[in-house]
Amino acid sequence: WFPLGPERTEFSGHWPRGSHSWWLQVIGRLKPGVTQEQAGRDATAAHQRTYDGSEPVQAAATVLAAPTRYNWQGKEPIETSLSRWLAGVTLIVLLIACANVVNLLLARASRRRQEVAVRLALGAGRVRLVRLLLTESVVLALAGGVLSLFVAVGLGRLIRGVLLPDVAWDGSPVNGRVLALSAIVALGTGILIGLVPAVRAGRADLTASLRQGVREGGGHRSLLRSGLVVAQAALCAILLIGAGLFVRSLSRIQSLDLGLQPDRVLVVSPRRSGTSGVAPSILFTQSVERLRSFPGVEAASTALGLPFRSWGTGTLSIPGRDSIPVLPGGGPYLSLVGSDFFRTIGTRVVQGRAFTGGDVSPEKGAVIVNETMARTLWPGREALGQCLVLGDTGTPCSWVVGVVRDARRMEIQEQPAMQYFVPLENFEPVGYATVQLLVRGSGDLDRLYDPIRRALTQIDPSLRFIDIASLQASIDPSLRYVDIATLQASVDPQVRPWRVGASVFSLFGVLALLVAAMGLYSVVVYLVAQRTHEIGVRVALGAQGRDVVGLIVRGSTGLAACGVALGVAVALVAGRQVQPLLFD
Repeated sequence: WFPLGPERTEFSGHWPRGSHSWWLQVIGRLKPGVTQEQAGRDATAAHQRTYDGSEPVQAAATVLAAPTRYNWQGKEPIETSLSRWLAGVTLIVLLIACANVVNLLLARASRRRQEVAVRLALGAGRVRLVRLLLTESVVLALAGGVLSLFVAVGLGRLIRGVLLPDVAWDGSPVNGRVLALSAIVALGTGILIGLVPAVRAGRADLTASLRQGVREGGGHRSLLRSGLVVAQAALCAILLIGAGLFVRSLSRIQSLDLGLQPDRVLVVSPRRSGTSGVAPSILFTQSVERLRSFPGVEAASTALGLPFRSWGTGTLSIPGRDSIPVLPGGGPYLSLVGSDFFRTIGTRVVQGRAFTGGDVSPEKGAVIVNETMARTLWPGREALGQCLVLGDTGTPCSWVVGVVRDARRMEIQEQPAMQYFVPLENFEPVGYATVQLLVRGSGDLDRLYDPIRRALTQIDPSLRFIDIASLQASIDPSLRYVDIATLQASVDPQVRPWRVGASVFSLFGVLALLVAAMGLYSVVVYLVAQRTHEIGVRVALGAQGRDVVGLIVRGSTGLAACGVALGVAVALVAGRQVQPLLFD
């Protein structure tokens, strides 16, 4: 840490005077009683007072105050919302399991009615009897809780590796908080599942129970068990519908056209500036030339402002117009790129041409715009050959030489925005902390890591390559550190919420389906056992086997159908709540 002041020039020398240092953020702690909206209004007023009207867009800008965990648009990250929903899904599965076990305990209690009657006849108190049955259910739940901890230890790392492979974890999935929560949930579950059967057993009619033995007396308990089966089927349907929604979202995201092809691109990112070594401009120029000749390298380029990694803005105007429209997605956003940039990242040029070596000259002033910018600034007209003034008024025109497809800038879900590109070489040399080297490869990208390292270290021996994620290096301020990663690695974290949602919802949906099927099966088995005498009479009176089977299947299918119908109705209502987590 060091104090940030005007004399600090590590990033760029103009940041104290300019308004385009997007990396600079303001963090504040709210006074008691002050809302985020009030803080935003006060900050907006302070922001607007700092401009003299020379930059209309900045003078009209608003400041959004939001918690630090929110994104730059003031929205809660989808991971946070998804975590909340997954906790709810876990609770639903627990409720299904509880309903299942309650059904089994009710059936067990019915079979033990004669035993309970004998205990009462021998002088056992009803409270003591309830306590005995409740203790049995609590012991059962605690045993399940202990078993779950062993499963969590064994499978926790596997689940982390499969669902969240790009997240660095430390420590075991099971810690003190998990142990405490598991104990509380297990104890609460034991009381919940054992309370109804225990209370019902404690209220048993002694005379009727001794007379009937294990036979069921009325239909009330059967109605309760049927209701529990319906509830299981309903909750199961909700989970399966949720799984389907997330799987569809994941499928649509994976087939989404981002406007670029990040999966075959390696990004070489300098992470630290030292006092020695080759100048950045020389390093990158020579590196690009050398890498283009490597086998397995289809294209190479450089960029300052890379999709899903960084963005910037600049002063921009059009002769004869007093302002530039502001779109919901913001902008116009500026990227400084080298020649062959668009072929390297896989963005198609739809009109005109890409940059060439002849554009590397501030006097010629070449610029490329995206489709949204072309439509917005020159509706119904040809964008090629139009004049843009980059920088202060009086700067010579930069002429539009090409139009490229719209591409995602920073997020998979974002509003269309204007974006323009200018040759990187036309600007003053920039430091290691900003420019990135891009390499599009074919085949196994891992085979390019060592050649890239050798090529760069031959040009600048002071470079050291490290894995930033694992921090397997001792930081020496006299050396320059460089990290290599795929551009896809910057996209994957944004796909992760839907991948995790689809996986966990599907896993829990299948688990809930199995548990609900077991619960329905147990109820059917118990009802068949209860109705053995009735079935015997029906057969004696001429009923065929298929008639008996149809009678039983109709009853169980009716329970499942009622539950599914109820679950669909609830899912239709809950779908509006989960919609922000879904994609299209």
